Amino acid sequence: MSWIIGEITLPVAPRLVAKKKSFTYTKSIRGLEQPWLFAMGPDVTQLSLEGEIFQSSKSLNTMYSNYISKLENYLDRKNGSLFPQIMPGAPVQGWHSGAGVSVLGSDSTTYVKQLSSMKVTFGSGELYKNFTNDAHFELFNFASIWAKRATSAGKLQITFYNEAYSSRANGYRFYVSGYTSWVQNKVALTGSDYERTVTTVGSPKGWNHIKSIVIEASGAATDNNQWHLDAFFTGVGFVVASPNSRYDGIYALNDFNWEESGGNTYSFTYKITMTDQSQVYGRSKDVI
Repeated sequence: MSWIIGEITLPVAPRLVAKKKSFTYTKSIRGLEQPWLFAMGPDVTQLSLEGEIFQSSKSLNTMYSNYISKLENYLDRKNGSLFPQIMPGAPVQGWHSGAGVSVLGSDSTTYVKQLSSMKVTFGSGELYKNFTNDAHFELFNFASIWAKRATSAGKLQITFYNEAYSSRANGYRFYVSGYTSWVQNKVALTGSDYERTVTTVGSPKGWNHIKSIVIEASGAATDNNQWHLDAFFTGVGFVVASPNSRYDGIYALNDFNWEESGGNTYSFTYKITMTDQSQVYGRSKDVI
């Protein structure tokens, strides 16, 4: 397996991979010879990759378009800590049962990010969340939700509609897989920042005019199995996959430096620094 950042598969493995974990302190003068140190807690984890972009059959211009330009564009996206929590710590809050949903509640013994998950049996119905005003999801490029299903594998569909639940017709949809253990479903909202992207429903009017979110069994099917849903977030992030999975996660790009190696015309050298945001979206080690 190769190194993958978003939709980009690096042609050559990095020659150097470095991960930095740190702890934050603050100093306070207390009239002593030396200030006291106050522990503020763990700082963000950073991952840096250094290597070469090289393909013997490709020109420098082609490699620039295929790799350098795309990574550069990742830095041009709105970046930073933007994480709307679509399912809050009390996951049922703000969500409503449509006709046919037989069970909607919380489970404090089975969860990922929060202290409880949403527990639901869909039947032939759906769950929905309305927004009073237009929700501006155009700020984000990425969505993640964890799902667990009581029996065999199945799928849900999640749709961001431009209309309220009662008059829903146009919007954007992605599909969620469920298994007997927790599964994190990740999707790019726009562009091709990840291998999975949303599909359109009707004639969408834009991510800046979202009025409702609807969750239901895929293809209007009936699903009488119990589902657990947790950690439904949108934000800005890029999925990183490594050959041994040790560095897999969701990252924001901090900086990207590149140069034409030695002024030659056959390769680029680069360094990418990223901030690990996996904890924000929920992590496998936090699953209960």
